[in-house]
Amino acid sequence: MASGGFYGRGGRGRSILDALKQPARKPGQQEEQAQAQAAAPITPQSSDATPKPPAAPITFGRGGGLLAMMQKAQPSSQPGALAETTAPKPAPAMPFTMPIGRGLGGMKELLQKAAQGRGMPAPSQVSSRPSTSGSSTSAQPPAEPVPSSSRAPPHPSAAGAAPSPAPPSEEMSRLAIYERREAVHRSGSEGKVMPFSANHIRVKCKNSGVFQYDVKFDPVIDSKGMRIGMLNEHKAVIGQTKAFDGRLLFLPIRLPQTETVLHSQRKTDGINVTITIRLTTVVDPTQCAHLYNIVFRRIMSILDMCQVGRYYYNPHTPSQVPQHKLEVWPGYISSIKEQEGGLLLNLDASHRVLRTETVLDVMCQYRKNYNISIRDAEQPLLINRPRKKREPGEREPKIEMICLVPELCYMTGLTDEMRSDFRLMKDIAVHTRVTPMQRIIAMKKFIRSINTNDEARKQLENWGLELETETIRIEGRLLKEEKIKMRQKDFMAGPEADFGRDVTRSEVLVAVDLRNWIVLYTKKDTPRATEYIQMMKRVCPQMGIQIQEPLRRDLKDDRTETFVRNLRESVNPRVQMVVVICPTSRDDRYSAIKKFCCVECPVPSQVIISKTIGNPNKLRSVTQKIALQMNCKLGGELWAVEIPLKDLMIVGIDVYHDATKGKRSIAGFVASTNRTCTRWFSRVHFQLPHEELVNGLKTSLLSALRTYHEINHKLPEKIIVYRDGVGDGQLKVVSEHEVKQLATCFKHFPNYEPKLSVVVVQKRINTRLFYQTGPDRIDNPPPGSVMDHTITRRDWYDFFLVSQHVRQGTVSPTHYIVVHDGSSMKPDHMQRLAYKMTHMYYNWPGTVRVPAPCQYAHKLAYLVGQSIHKEPSELLSDRLFFL
Repeated sequence: MASGGFYGRGGRGRSILDALKQPARKPGQQEEQAQAQAAAPITPQSSDATPKPPAAPITFGRGGGLLAMMQKAQPSSQPGALAETTAPKPAPAMPFTMPIGRGLGGMKELLQKAAQGRGMPAPSQVSSRPSTSGSSTSAQPPAEPVPSSSRAPPHPSAAGAAPSPAPPSEEMSRLAIYERREAVHRSGSEGKVMPFSANHIRVKCKNSGVFQYDVKFDPVIDSKGMRIGMLNEHKAVIGQTKAFDGRLLFLPIRLPQTETVLHSQRKTDGINVTITIRLTTVVDPTQCAHLYNIVFRRIMSILDMCQVGRYYYNPHTPSQVPQHKLEVWPGYISSIKEQEGGLLLNLDASHRVLRTETVLDVMCQYRKNYNISIRDAEQPLLINRPRKKREPGEREPKIEMICLVPELCYMTGLTDEMRSDFRLMKDIAVHTRVTPMQRIIAMKKFIRSINTNDEARKQLENWGLELETETIRIEGRLLKEEKIKMRQKDFMAGPEADFGRDVTRSEVLVAVDLRNWIVLYTKKDTPRATEYIQMMKRVCPQMGIQIQEPLRRDLKDDRTETFVRNLRESVNPRVQMVVVICPTSRDDRYSAIKKFCCVECPVPSQVIISKTIGNPNKLRSVTQKIALQMNCKLGGELWAVEIPLKDLMIVGIDVYHDATKGKRSIAGFVASTNRTCTRWFSRVHFQLPHEELVNGLKTSLLSALRTYHEINHKLPEKIIVYRDGVGDGQLKVVSEHEVKQLATCFKHFPNYEPKLSVVVVQKRINTRLFYQTGPDRIDNPPPGSVMDHTITRRDWYDFFLVSQHVRQGTVSPTHYIVVHDGSSMKPDHMQRLAYKMTHMYYNWPGTVRVPAPCQYAHKLAYLVGQSIHKEPSELLSDRLFFL
């Protein structure tokens, strides 16, 4: 378990914290401890007392809860039935009880909105039925919920249907399985059909539904642990399998009565407590993904997997890298979601690199640097204070202190020095870069380990779940190769979408002659600088760029002040380009040079590390790439692809979080300004700390539209926005907040209503696509592979695109989610445009993972956030000065 940069081991590979928590996993022990802690007397209240409704919607934890993800309003009780407004800490997993805490607590927010307009009975309409005969359950006759007449048919992945309705009472006629929206299906048809598979496994749902109950305690019990303990006393009635967050109870079976009354005794003071369990909703099993993910976390523990960070790894079969004091733990990333093709388990192989040196070893190494000795007999302990949210009735959250022994704690993660070691990273890659076939084998091994483990298999069976043994097989499409257009000839990008050799042998689309430029270097690098200049004179004319002798400045030393002072003395308005050859890579020197050239005295600049041009055998190819980059920074255009759409503007947006200046966020905005999308306008905006969404979009887009009009003498008719850096939880905010900002810009121009589409680009995803080359053989999909059905989102218009070719490991597709579709483009056109844009990043003569405007916006935001920390001069806004 990771905590503060280290992890603990008890015995072999077991976290210290895990070992300490093991006793808490025994059945009933957690509830007994919670009851013992709740010693303060609680004033009894009448059974008809109704808690006050919360002032704002209630959500638990980061995930927003199980049904908060659905947002489709199931029928439930009215908002006034909810009492708790704080997020309780998740209780440890138990063999048969799964406290929901952060995962399912978000259902309360949904319940506040569910009853409105759905015909659900309010709590005042349902009479409290305490038992008068002293029995543990009420004598109310059973009744089945009545499905809604407008309900969609059961999902194909569900094995069973809803129970047949019995003659309902007036109360039960209002109870229904909620009405579902139709799935969003937007698929294309162009391209070659190819057999694909993905790291998704179908999940079969055998139960007709998950039954949701509202649980009330009379008198009111404030302690969540005590409520869980009291409910656990009645397993003979409610069964062994349940999920309970203190108020909402979810069962895989339906209780005989609609309202069940149970009786318990509070152990702290002996007061009798009446527990009323009322059926409120029958949830479609395919929409309980968050609940099933909690089940899978329990299965990971059953399989003796160790949680490090967010994911689970196997500490018993590590791969050793002894020469670097490292070991690699194999693991899995799992997530169940309802996709367009039903309930699917997204399963991917993962690896965690851990250091074999302990915290004590690192502490003892201080002696070498500071001459400080650490005595083992007086070994200090590491203090860990985990964050705990406030419980109901607490003024301040309780602070729990955990003391860890450094001798038993091992360091996690890699240092910057390790990451810069090419040999070390290469040795690690042997274990972490797995082929598609190796991923498939790992997934099958995981499924087999679940099916052969009785306890793990029982966890799934209790909720009516069953996993298929094979990964899903689907058909995808391969888009056509793109034609690359240069000044004098065109050529195809090729099956691997790598056209670097053809680009360097052809004249660029638009060349800017280099006539007035400066080269700065130290005396030590004089020979390398001379060879570089001579090579520039040879390769530039072949690419259509005319070049003249530069002004050379020989520096006496390599101090940052010396570089900046010479720049101030040399740069004037006639200088086109500044080339600085640095002897070593130093962030402070690079930042000072870029800040001068981008803010103080705006001029395109090129910084070259001396080692880069030090190998005579590679000097020609390196110089060609530098020359192309310099031509872009001067305002030139390298190549283009055919874009049939006219009057089109393409926008790219990304956000970088600055580590300095109070952790501000820098939003990079880039927009095309010509028909071929080869010229770009750029802007940056600084935002509040931790703010991800862009609030300065309006100003940036207005400036881009004015620039577009100045160049083309008209405004664009279509605007496609590619938005990077957005997680799943922000999709609705982007579709509503940012789209509205963009739309308000159009009112500043008379009679202007362009067609706008906003596409979220996600590259940090766990989905993998595999090309089925044979019955039992798979490989990486080629560039241009598209998947737009089955594994896509059920409620969004989206698709996956593989745009780049990889030679090692498994290729990662990019996920495109169209959160606003106002351009009326066909899915084929939207997919093809995204693929075309991956060819247009001028820093690489090939395809990249994301569209070029997204990569440009990332480079701009990164440069400002990492080096400049100020807004660049507007004089550079029409050039790619940030490459």
